Amino acid sequence: MTPVATLILSLAPVGTALILVLLPQLLPPGFMTSQVRLQTGSTRKVPQIGGIAITMTIVIGALMASAAGAVTSAGLPVLIAAIACVWLLGMVDDLTHPGALPKLVVQLAVTGAVAWLLYRQSVPLPVLPLVVTGLVWFMNMVNFMDGMDMMGPVGLGIPLAFAGAILTMHAPDSSAGMMALLAAAALGGFLPINLPPARAYLGDNGSLVLGLVSGIAALELCLKVNVAAAILPFGYYLADSLSTLLRRAIAGENIFKAHTSHAYQMARKRGHREIWVMAHVGLVGLVLGGLAVVAASAGPALAGGLVVVGIALCGLLVLRLRGKIRFHNRHP
Repeated sequence: MTPVATLILSLAPVGTALILVLLPQLLPPGFMTSQVRLQTGSTRKVPQIGGIAITMTIVIGALMASAAGAVTSAGLPVLIAAIACVWLLGMVDDLTHPGALPKLVVQLAVTGAVAWLLYRQSVPLPVLPLVVTGLVWFMNMVNFMDGMDMMGPVGLGIPLAFAGAILTMHAPDSSAGMMALLAAAALGGFLPINLPPARAYLGDNGSLVLGLVSGIAALELCLKVNVAAAILPFGYYLADSLSTLLRRAIAGENIFKAHTSHAYQMARKRGHREIWVMAHVGLVGLVLGGLAVVAASAGPALAGGLVVVGIALCGLLVLRLRGKIRFHNRHP
């Protein structure tokens, strides 16, 4: 990583925090406030402006890095355009709450364009629909997992930092590495205002952008490093979202309807505070990131073994959050 890139990344949290200080002064009172989210412990409406600041930081940081020659990927304009489109979709969602179908159509269009413009040369054409599906999944996964104070900075910021670092080390030609690091740094700047009780949320405009950045980082890791390095950093999000989806499908619930039954939400309902949940999620995230760093340089056998370890760890975390594994009887 060049000194310029390091400087830009070091300024990203400060820039995000500064934007978050200025936005309430510039926006109308009550602009884009969220519905009360009782499952998170919040008892008041909170502005969903985190995504505005984080998206600005990612885009401005990427443009500065490109201008300084720290990022040379020809795909950067496509990524920035995709981020802008997804951010606009999230803003519309936060302001007007359109139905699921229009949002899905836009997501498919944006990810389809990204897949065609950036990956048709490196991925067989029959596989491109899987690329689109994966990117759409990541966007919605991050969106659905954004339901608790600190979940974005801790639950996603740590995986993005590891994913970006691995890409920077093993695929320096990929602009996705810098994007992921910028997103992680921006989430660091968002953390102080997102501490419970949060004074700002990401909003859909933030979670969808972060989901796209995460999905592209995972895809780049899969193509340019290995599958283990792509899966492990995001292991907890994948485990919680997939297990929750499966549980709801088995129960006959409408899997497209909003819900509060993720593992971390169940822990909150059982009386655990946000800091308890985030301590578990953050610790596992650090371990998974470390496993990913090792897996990135490992052979197939070792990398596969590390994935098995990561899956087991994520499974234990999900069970712990759901109250299936207890070390004492303080909570029911």
